[in-house]
Amino acid sequence: MNMVPISSHLVMLVLACLSHASASVLPHTRDAAAHSITNAHIFAHTGLAIPDALSENVLTLGSHPNPDVFHSPARARLQVREAQRESSEIRKRWWQMWDRDRPTTNTVQSGGVVTNAVTGTIFSGVYPVVNVTWGNKAGEAAGGQTIVSYIDTGSSDTFAVSNRFVCQGLPSIKANTLSDDTLPTGGSTHNLTQASCNFGPLYDVDKGNFTNITSQELRVAYSPENEALNGSMVFAPITVGGLTVPRQQVAIVEEAVWLGDGVTSGLLGLSFPAVTSAVMRSSRGTDAPRFVQYDPFFTNLAKQGKSKQNRQQNQRQNNDTIAPVFTLAIDRVPPGTPHWKSAGALALGGLVPSSYYTGNFTSVPIETEYGILNNPNSGPSFYATTVQLVYGPPRTNISSAVSVDIAIKSNNLTTSPVFQTIVDSGTSPNFVPQVAAIPINSLFVPPARFNETLNYFVVDCDAKAPFVAYRIGGTTANGVTTGGVLMPFDPRDMIVRSLNGRPGYENVCFSSIANGGEVAGNLQVIGATWQRNYVVAYDQGRNMVHFANRRPY
Repeated sequence: MNMVPISSHLVMLVLACLSHASASVLPHTRDAAAHSITNAHIFAHTGLAIPDALSENVLTLGSHPNPDVFHSPARARLQVREAQRESSEIRKRWWQMWDRDRPTTNTVQSGGVVTNAVTGTIFSGVYPVVNVTWGNKAGEAAGGQTIVSYIDTGSSDTFAVSNRFVCQGLPSIKANTLSDDTLPTGGSTHNLTQASCNFGPLYDVDKGNFTNITSQELRVAYSPENEALNGSMVFAPITVGGLTVPRQQVAIVEEAVWLGDGVTSGLLGLSFPAVTSAVMRSSRGTDAPRFVQYDPFFTNLAKQGKSKQNRQQNQRQNNDTIAPVFTLAIDRVPPGTPHWKSAGALALGGLVPSSYYTGNFTSVPIETEYGILNNPNSGPSFYATTVQLVYGPPRTNISSAVSVDIAIKSNNLTTSPVFQTIVDSGTSPNFVPQVAAIPINSLFVPPARFNETLNYFVVDCDAKAPFVAYRIGGTTANGVTTGGVLMPFDPRDMIVRSLNGRPGYENVCFSSIANGGEVAGNLQVIGATWQRNYVVAYDQGRNMVHFANRRPY
């Protein structure tokens, strides 16, 4: 299964996450357990309260000094899972990708130079990364090894790339021809130098403290970039933001077909066990690969309830439980922002400080409609919820003093059919049903135009953006949706500049509203561009997602 963001050579802004948050940047001095009682008033649900995360568990995001590309939306993962539902041939359905998200095919020249790399995700934007510490064996540096890793709420596996990995290249691959033979272990690949895959600093397996799970492996393919990873599943001590899981199941990548960014060499998946990607080695080459579900890092952290650090610091107070909630605030970062400037926050075990948000949180249940095929009773897969799009011409002003239904009627706004979507920090654009994507993009002034080569809507960089909002938490009966809360896009996040400096794309901008196909049978994505205007709390304990408005920044 494909559970990871992918890479292409396009200019983007990536976020690096510092190992520790300073109190001056993220003030947090109140006792988290006590505050969980006093903040109940900021949640619309009666009796619901979430503690602030402890200050040592709040990590500051910053703009990376080496901005480069980020890649593959969770759409690729979702499409694989839809293919699994619909196809009668299990091997094909595992790796099949749908045509509409394959704007071009990557090719590798004989010299190992990747060409024709304008692939699926071509958005500049804010993509959060975090320093993940992998523990070392006795006798090596006690601090462990720091792996710069993407934070991905649309996947669940954590991996690091081995310093012994083999970088492999693929010949041109056409849509719907992916098979086991196109993976790194297949006969169609050829070896390249490690530098050709362009990872950041690698994981030194000779120093690392890990135990092999000999029966399992990680085996992942991606669309539209035709990238793939293969490696071993292991147990290793993993630490993020001062919180440690001493025996976490993770993957060490040993073979890769990859177009990297020169910075990252890992991923921290923060979704549910249902979408982990471990496979039994004994099922390799069979028609039915057997997936092995396991608890990912944050799930284990929440079950564990305590970190070693907090046990030592709070052993007398007995208030060191870690709430099964993490919160992400992704900033809008202008190009050229110095790397030391704060660009958001990740809080483990509770909410980010209140300086990041204003007003009440809107809470919705995480839906299980799209559970994993190999275990349909395994609970939630992604952070999925049902929403509706509400949209109209530019400069629509919505009064907060009236109900959503009155606001829609009085402003002559259009509503889409309701649809299920996932909230994913690893995807920049917002994939919405075609029935809404086309009219919304026509409302730009001047209108956005669909580019069949890039498979996105391109728009004048100085265009006026329409009013677009998600209606979240509404109630639908007899085809009519009422209530809920309107959560609009900030117009600044609807026009995304990308590919600048590439021949033919010097002044190209893109609409952040992408075509997600028909409502029926397709999964959509709320991407990072919308999230720049909100704080999102991912609540695994209650199976809920909570949204609040960002304070102006």
